[in-house]
Amino acid sequence: MEALGVDYVDLALVHWPHPGHEETYRGLEALVDEGLVKAVGLSNYTVEDYRKLESTLRIAPVVNQIEVNPLLFRKDCVEFFQQAGLVVQAYKPLRRGAALNAEEITAIAAKHGISNAQVCLRWAIQRNMVVLPKTATPARMVENLDIFGCELDDADMRVLDSLTKDETLEDWASHLEDRKNQDLGAYVTRPKP
Repeated sequence: MEALGVDYVDLALVHWPHPGHEETYRGLEALVDEGLVKAVGLSNYTVEDYRKLESTLRIAPVVNQIEVNPLLFRKDCVEFFQQAGLVVQAYKPLRRGAALNAEEITAIAAKHGISNAQVCLRWAIQRNMVVLPKTATPARMVENLDIFGCELDDADMRVLDSLTKDETLEDWASHLEDRKNQDLGAYVTRPKP
């Protein structure tokens, strides 16, 4: 906390459900007990991962940060976490720019007089998600915040909900398994001797 210049952090996440993530979560619960962390959350957890963790929880997580966008929409996963009382925080809402080139998104953007990025961000907001767009461009930052002056209609939402392809889900699942099983040696911060 000293390095951050704060007495506590508002939220700490378990970034991936790697082997041993239950122990990591218990460590975050201990930090809540000490007053160093106000709330704990998850990142990249599937329903299956959460169910494995759930029986060990003493303090419920408040958020699950997962990749969600119209090109990678796992509706069952999003709805599960929302119904369990967790905020779903959507990262990569533009699918690393791929959503900017989707013709269905372009058509919806033209219909409403907004950008493709705004369509994707507005879609996430209307799906009751917190959305995390990433940009270093000031003009895009302003554009990304300007998503409350329009509303996508039911037809738009149905189109956006239907853009995820089976191949995309398969690629995502493969990536998830690779990340869960990778050697953590490079990511483990060890105390200095």
